Amino acid sequence: MSRQTELLAAALAHASRGWYVFPLWPGSKTPAVPDSWERRATRDPATIRRWWAARPFNIGIAVGPSGLIVIDLDTPKPARTGAGTSVTSDTSQVTAGTVCVGSTNVSDTSATSAQRRHGRDVFVALCAQHGEPIPATTLIVATPSNGWHLYYRHPPGPKLRNTKGGTARSLGEAIDTRAHGGYVVAPASVVNGRDYRVVRNHEPVPFPGWLTNVLRHLDRQTSTPATVHPVAVPLTVADRRGAFLRAALTREAEHVRAAPNSRGNAVLWGAAVALGQLVAGGELTSDLVTEVLEQAATAGGRRTVAEARATIRSGLRRGAQRPRTVAS
Repeated sequence: MSRQTELLAAALAHASRGWYVFPLWPGSKTPAVPDSWERRATRDPATIRRWWAARPFNIGIAVGPSGLIVIDLDTPKPARTGAGTSVTSDTSQVTAGTVCVGSTNVSDTSATSAQRRHGRDVFVALCAQHGEPIPATTLIVATPSNGWHLYYRHPPGPKLRNTKGGTARSLGEAIDTRAHGGYVVAPASVVNGRDYRVVRNHEPVPFPGWLTNVLRHLDRQTSTPATVHPVAVPLTVADRRGAFLRAALTREAEHVRAAPNSRGNAVLWGAAVALGQLVAGGELTSDLVTEVLEQAATAGGRRTVAEARATIRSGLRRGAQRPRTVAS
């Protein structure tokens, strides 16, 4: 079976489970439909066959439409300064033990803030703090970076949002969640020569009620946007043309800063496309646009600099296809 045929079969299998899939660029986590991937995700076999007949796309699963929520337990990242406080920041009361999650024994030991832990260890500590068993009897997928995706059915009630590990609204360092507005790379996909593979083949079980309560509590705590100063635009205005460019930068940056979390990435990408047209026309520099949009996108700790830059780069590339200039 060719790689392309294998990916097509996997995409059809995921869709048959009721999951909405869409193509990612081969060997990549990047949507091949970056401006509308959630809307275009589908379970239609004819559409899926047409997409994967074109090339060996990796597979994305639109988590929200699929009725899922996925916990992403990641490998340790280099230490960062200014990380948001998380509910797992104090593990001094956690009793050491060993718990089997997936196919690996995970040691749960207390750690100082200077130590970097795998998301598995942080998740074990979180469960212990709440006096709850580890909800590991569900579908578990190993990622190429030695992380794990734990799949659950989305709970009843309001939609849960994505969270980013280590921020004020997260389950802990190295734990992301993917819900409405998010996607995950599906099993059978390959990145850097390594595949996403199922290590515990269960149907996703309901998301635990206590975890739902934790996430809803975090949402309530951060529902009021942090106070953020207006975006600074380091562009000197010398004439009418300069005034137009400064206004364009300011307008797009403020749109990004004011966007609701559910549409944050889409608004950021659109702003980068619009300003990327001016970059391609020689009116602005990519460094200036990146600086301004990055400042707006990371305001209030809503996303990391790396996440913002990836979206901005994608938008600039799209904008470069239609250069735009400003009349003198």
